[in-house]
Amino acid sequence: MKIRVYKQRPCVFACLPAGVFAGLLAGLFSCLSLAACSDDLPMEEGISPSPEGLVEVMLPLTLEEAADGYDLESRQAQAPTRSDGSKKAVDVQLLPPAGTRAADDPLKTAKPDKVYELHVVQLKPDGTVLTDAGTNYNGGTPIELGKKVTLLLKPSDNCQLIVYARGGIGSESGAAGGSLTSSTWTTFKVPAARINGITDEAGMKNMPYYLHLKQVKVIAGAGTGEGIVQSVTGEDVRLRLRRLAARLNVTWTYNVSGYTLQEVTLQDIPLNYIAIPSTTKAIYPSIVDQYTTVKVSDPATGTFSCWMPRNVRGTVNITNQARRGKVNAPAGSGYLRFVATRNDNPKKKLIYRIYLGGNVTNDFNILDNTNYNYALTFTHTDENIWKEDDRVEYLNGSLSASENNNSPVPTANCFMVEPGGSFNFDPFLYRQAGKDIENTQLKGWANGTRGGIQSVKLVWQTRENGDVGDPVIGIVNSGSDHSNIVEVKRTDGSSIETTPAKAPGECRVYCRVAANTTGGNGLIAAYDAAGNILWSWHVWVTDYSPSPHGDATVLEPATKRKQKYTYRSDIDQPPMMDRNLGALAGYVEVPTGDDSELEKSKANGLHYQWGRKDPFPGSFTTKTINSVTIPNKATVPTEGLLNLYGPDGYTFIPRSITGNGASIEASCMNPMNVYGRPWYAVEAQYWGNVSTQENKTLYDPCPQGWRAPEGKNFYSLFSNTGYNGGGATNTNSALRSKNSNYVADGGALLLYDTKGGTTYFRMTGYQEYPTQFNYIGKMLNIWCRDHTKSGSNWMSSAFCINRGGLNGQYVSNVSREWNFTDAHNIRCIQEEK
Repeated sequence: MKIRVYKQRPCVFACLPAGVFAGLLAGLFSCLSLAACSDDLPMEEGISPSPEGLVEVMLPLTLEEAADGYDLESRQAQAPTRSDGSKKAVDVQLLPPAGTRAADDPLKTAKPDKVYELHVVQLKPDGTVLTDAGTNYNGGTPIELGKKVTLLLKPSDNCQLIVYARGGIGSESGAAGGSLTSSTWTTFKVPAARINGITDEAGMKNMPYYLHLKQVKVIAGAGTGEGIVQSVTGEDVRLRLRRLAARLNVTWTYNVSGYTLQEVTLQDIPLNYIAIPSTTKAIYPSIVDQYTTVKVSDPATGTFSCWMPRNVRGTVNITNQARRGKVNAPAGSGYLRFVATRNDNPKKKLIYRIYLGGNVTNDFNILDNTNYNYALTFTHTDENIWKEDDRVEYLNGSLSASENNNSPVPTANCFMVEPGGSFNFDPFLYRQAGKDIENTQLKGWANGTRGGIQSVKLVWQTRENGDVGDPVIGIVNSGSDHSNIVEVKRTDGSSIETTPAKAPGECRVYCRVAANTTGGNGLIAAYDAAGNILWSWHVWVTDYSPSPHGDATVLEPATKRKQKYTYRSDIDQPPMMDRNLGALAGYVEVPTGDDSELEKSKANGLHYQWGRKDPFPGSFTTKTINSVTIPNKATVPTEGLLNLYGPDGYTFIPRSITGNGASIEASCMNPMNVYGRPWYAVEAQYWGNVSTQENKTLYDPCPQGWRAPEGKNFYSLFSNTGYNGGGATNTNSALRSKNSNYVADGGALLLYDTKGGTTYFRMTGYQEYPTQFNYIGKMLNIWCRDHTKSGSNWMSSAFCINRGGLNGQYVSNVSREWNFTDAHNIRCIQEEK
């Protein structure tokens, strides 16, 4: 005979997902009493015993109501008034649920009727595992809301509970994130396509929900093995799960005389949904994560709705809407971008940046399980409003790249230019050892069947910090008109379209880059009459400008820093840059602090196949990743890698892959193609061979005055004084390292002189095959221009630090056995002293 026993249970309140929510919701929870939430739950004697060491905890499963951004704003003690009286370009209001045309959006309050899969992790306070994760409770049978679910937990006086409800039905295993596990809960993501595909109430069954209870105790009952859950801090606890997504509804009225709204996009939005928010950081997700842009299909509709992942960026000390611009917004904050063109001159644009958050001034947090209803009114009459309102930028595309561009520079395959800078050059020359040399290769193609240089365009560009921030080269006037960024003009004043340039002195290429960025990289190219690329040039946007002259280390200022490696008295060499080619930063110490993930990633730089002048993007991640598969012509960004964007600043540009080698002309026509083995004519001296070619070559990828290094230029970094390079990749030599935990530091801090000078080498991994980028966080390779024949194969040299990457080895060497098709970093050395 079974005896039913009733036990009083404390009810369960959802703990806040991050400390940032605590102040916002404390008042709501404080009014709920323990007595009001008590629940008599039936328990049966004679039930099957729990697994050894575990107790059964039976709790009802419910979903928390979605919060509203309007309510969050009204509860903030210092929330500004909605009309502060200042002159503004646009009035932004967070409205109550019924105060917007999008109020009828049923998805703001819709809920699924069942939870389809439930996964639970029980952790100690330090994050170590108490119970195995990934268990699908109820055997995959949907759990009706309000019904009780039995959890198997370990008794504990203080533990964390992580509960994740995967949306979807049983046959869609993994479709909304799969199973949560103890090893993945901190980085567990739900693909955005799963949530963004929810367009009606029936689709809400696919919405994931979560709960993170940070301090609870699990108490075993007497005799029957059942248990209860209580809060360590004395608060009530309830198993109420939160919707993983935020919901955005925005309406706008654009009524600015002389301008027409052309484009609306949602920018700097996390690409995927991280299931469990950070427990250690107030700001998340990391800037070194994946972000995306969402384009509104028709700006004329005046309304837009979508799901968004949480994007918690904090608050800043401002009280005026007009100061809520890029200069004050925390990096990575999500915003709406409105582009309006002037009716009588579409090249003139007003760009408005409306940041999202918990109020219309100082809060930049997008929270999960929260609805944000915005009403925007653009009614300013002054075209110069951008001078007073930080949220507005004025772009005058009528100012061509050649106008007021009085900065001629020597030609190289890489140009260093500071943000907002401009330069011009003769495309048929290149600078070698202080002298201008004719680019006979380009001249030959131009004078052959291809008809000369007829146009120039921006091919690709990066954004400031991976996927976040502004495009670093700029935004072109249109798909066919790039003249505000890059322009080519004949020197005799005739039309380049009717008389293409074919030789030195006949034309100049002009380039001007965006002023409102912190730096990055891009590629500009000259095209023939058929629209094919003749030659292309890397534009490195940076305030770093070391002098290519002098024979000594320069440490200050950091923008001029270069380092002379002097440990080897038998090798007298000129100074080397303090960073990889294309890197956003160089370091003399390992970056630390709250921004260290981003700072380390800034040291990555670009990658090159040996002998090619054109760069390829490298890795961009905080993770250690053994291998990343690169899809050919991918439609979405590849996690772990730096992404490229188009001339409009936000369209994703996929990597192009071919399994075949190519002629040098074909490779120059296709600077974005990664070629497989064998790479064309590897015995050629593309970057020079030390024994036959001392000067910088036509295909050298470094800026003028700098060139690709030789293997011997890295010998001073090794502690054995007689080191002269290794023939095999398993040759191991000790480095003069100031740190030993290369993996934890994301790279190696190496000594290069007897005065204690150090330089940081980032472990970026490398593109080993056209479709594989490998050993991120485990390996560093820096190309050298040396190459030689090994048996019947030509091989090239690279300075290598391998910490468990290739073949699981831990070696450091300058190896002469690297394949030409590998894409490694480069660190440039002065061409002359």
